[in-house]
Formats: sequence, structure tokens, C-alpha cells
Amino acid sequence: MATDSTDTVHLSEEDLAAKAGYALAFFNLDPQLKDLLKQAVENDWSPDRLKMAIMNTPWYRTHAQSVRDYLALKASDPATFTAQLKQKMEDIKQLADQMGAVVDVNHIYRIADDAMRLGLDDNQIRVMLGSFVNLAKSGGQAATNVQSMRQFAAQMGVNLSPTTLQQYEILMAQGRTNMDTFMRDVRELAKSTYPGFAKQIDAGLTMQNIADPYIQSMASLLELNPATITLSDPTIRKALTGTRNPDGSVQVPTLFDFEQQLRQDPRWQYTKNAHDAAYSMLRTIGQTWGFIS
Repeated sequence: MATDSTDTVHLSEEDLAAKAGYALAFFNLDPQLKDLLKQAVENDWSPDRLKMAIMNTPWYRTHAQSVRDYLALKASDPATFTAQLKQKMEDIKQLADQMGAVVDVNHIYRIADDAMRLGLDDNQIRVMLGSFVNLAKSGGQAATNVQSMRQFAAQMGVNLSPTTLQQYEILMAQGRTNMDTFMRDVRELAKSTYPGFAKQIDAGLTMQNIADPYIQSMASLLELNPATITLSDPTIRKALTGTRNPDGSVQVPTLFDFEQQLRQDPRWQYTKNAHDAAYSMLRTIGQTWGFIS
């Protein structure tokens, strides 16, 4: 019976390994693999039989496909492995810059190596990079996100600490939340802070929109620059917060009530408005009593 001498007979370790789809260096990864190749050559195994035997080894069964590919490439073609690792590091550096993650080259190398070995996708890499987001040093998308979050929180009259903003940005960078979720959370906080305006907030108004008439009235009566009056101003905040009734409902002052309250403000007496009002009242009294015509 004839045999196929090119595939099954008298092949060297290197030739048999190559016909099975492996470099000779691959079998040095594990003593059992090395012994298996030696056995295969001594017994004139075919490449297919060698491949089946490799798949039945404890080493093969306990290593994921990505790990096997990683180790095989690293052992059999170091130049290609190095080139792929370098490209992966470039990709991760660009992703880190987009996220605003400040990562040194040593960490980028380790993340790239893990990504190749474990077969990580971009979303999984984002999770790893998320812990490197630093609001004090970061730029890119992180800086844009933080600025947007600060502005929206200010418009809703909600004070958020830098730590809270950083936690949100890390979750965004990792792809575990987004700006829509942040805005929803801030609206809920605003509703709990200003319950008298919950319906308006649900309708899409910001507290800045809602407060504007109050701010304009306050600026006019107290003769202030409206641009200097923010939602954190104690007078404005008190009006927007309102007072809670015995039945649990919240009552906020009308603009008329708010203006009446402003006239009790100590600053009112020093305004031209107050002087004009006092003069008008005195003139009316004088006319009533016939002191002036």
C-alpha cells in the first residue's frame, strides 16, 4: 500500500509543524506541546493528526482562541507581532485622546497587550481607559462633555461637585452612560429642589427659563445688572424653592408677590425706585391735605 511521503513520512519537526499551520517556536510554549511534536515526528503523523492532537491537549483546552492566536503569533512571527502591537498602541492612544484619558506609554503598552491577548473590542478598551480620565488634565471629548454638563446643571439650578462630574464623565467615557441620562438625572434633581415647577421642568423648560421673569423684576426694582443675578442668588433661590403647605404642596410666589417681597429688601431703600416711590407718596399726601397744588 502506497503512502504519501510528502505529508506523513520522514518530516522534520519544522516541516511537520509548518504543514500543520504552526511555526516550530509555537511548540516551545508548553512542554506538552514540545513532547507532542517530537512524538508526531517519531511516529510519522500526518499534519491533520498533529492538529487534532494539539486540540486535545490541556494547554489548548485551557486557553481561549485569542490567547492561542496571540501566543502563536508572538512565538512564530515576532516581527508581525511587534508591528500589530505597535498599531494597537497607536489606536488606543487615539481613543484615549478622544476620551480625555491621560495615559502614559507603559499603561498603553499593557492595555494594548491585553487587548491582543484577550481579544478586547473598543468598548472593552474604553472601560479600561475610563479610570484614566482626569478632568484637571484631560481634553478632547471629556472636556467637551464636562463643559456641557456644567452648563446644563447651572441652567437647571443644580450644584454638582467636580467629583460627581468626573464620575459621570468616566461612565460616559466607558460607554456606560450618556449625556441624555445625565440630563434626565439633573432634571430629577431640579424637580426635587424646585417642586413647585415640576410640571414646567417636565415640559422641557430649564430653571433659567423659569427664573428669568423673577430675575428681571429683581434687577429692575433693586437696580441691579440682571447678568449678575444667578440661580444661586439667595433671593431668587428662595422664591423658586417656595414654601411647603401643611398638605405637602409647594407654593411659589407670583411675580406680584415677589416684587412686594423685594420692597422689603434692605437694598430697596437705597434705590432711585424707592426714592421716587417715597416722593410720589409724599406728593399725594401733600395734595390730599392741600399743602401743594
